Amino acid sequence: MGAEVDRSRMTVVLLGVYACMALAKIKPPNEWAQTHYLFSYDLGITRRAFFGEILQQLGFAGLTDAQAHVIAIALSVLGGVAFTLWIARNIPANVTGLGLGLVAVTSFALATFLGNTGYLDGLLMLLAVEALWIPGKGIGAVAVKCLLCCVGALIHEAMAGTLAVLVAGQLWLQGARFAAPLPVIAAGGVAAVLTLWTPFADEALARIAAEVDTRALDFNARFIAIEAVVVFRDGDIPRYAAGWEDVTYVFEKSWVLPVALIYIGVLLRWLLSLTDHRAALDRLVIALVVIGPLGVLLIAYDLSRFSALAILQTYMILALLCRLDTRVKERCAEIFAPLVLLGLLTANALIAFPTLNPLPNYYDRLPGALLDFGEWSGDK
Repeated sequence: MGAEVDRSRMTVVLLGVYACMALAKIKPPNEWAQTHYLFSYDLGITRRAFFGEILQQLGFAGLTDAQAHVIAIALSVLGGVAFTLWIARNIPANVTGLGLGLVAVTSFALATFLGNTGYLDGLLMLLAVEALWIPGKGIGAVAVKCLLCCVGALIHEAMAGTLAVLVAGQLWLQGARFAAPLPVIAAGGVAAVLTLWTPFADEALARIAAEVDTRALDFNARFIAIEAVVVFRDGDIPRYAAGWEDVTYVFEKSWVLPVALIYIGVLLRWLLSLTDHRAALDRLVIALVVIGPLGVLLIAYDLSRFSALAILQTYMILALLCRLDTRVKERCAEIFAPLVLLGLLTANALIAFPTLNPLPNYYDRLPGALLDFGEWSGDK
């Protein structure tokens, strides 16, 4: 397994590297993200309104561009900190573990997570890590985990198909097999109820848009972001549906997704090799945790975002297995040999860790330097 490493020092190192990654990747949030902070339940029961409701209860009846920027940066940075701490506190406290931690923290998946500055995924990550840290597998622990996943679904319905699957995987691997599906069922149920209660666009879109526009004090609320939280009747086509034909989607489908799927496939192969001593059902659950977020791509066109979440969940389940399974912990050095770690770190350096300069959003989405959307120039 290599020489022992003090875990506290290892944590400090990984947090320091993460700080460099955050500094390189955090950017001005786009108006789609900022618009999501303006929803609340006084506009009607809609999806993705819980966080905006909290902001309203805190006194933010409207938001300035500067306030939205601070909120966006906080969401993304804190979500990344939660991910980094989960990895740092669970991987083996040795040289191999340190190498794995560095690979995870410098991955293009975390770069994409941070590059989507201000998206609600940061909050979902915070809730998921909190749920993972809750000890035990009794009724109380399961109930709290489910509650946190439900709160995540109130913030963004993607929680049900992504990080709630990771929490369910943890319960399964801890032996709570009957309770394991409950986080996904609970979060999925909340998402389904919200979808059923969400008003139709022809009845409420204009009113919600007008209200949201008044809350954006000095920036433009994006109308298509508002369309995403209402329901359209058959025959009505929302403007955001044009995203399926957008150059960004075509680019991500042609370049990003194949690279991400290969990367995920390699990581999954290594995970299954590390766990070949476990029961077949355990290994199936591990595979489902890894590929769970990819299912969201059937209904969403932000391919890099959910591919990145799949990769982050892969590293998180690996860290969890290292904590729960002594044999996995001991075999990490066999699978993640020095040359493998060196290759992964080199790939990360070339793909996800560019110099600190004003490059556009898509630079951190393989090989995004081919596109220039002028995010930093204020062309949002």
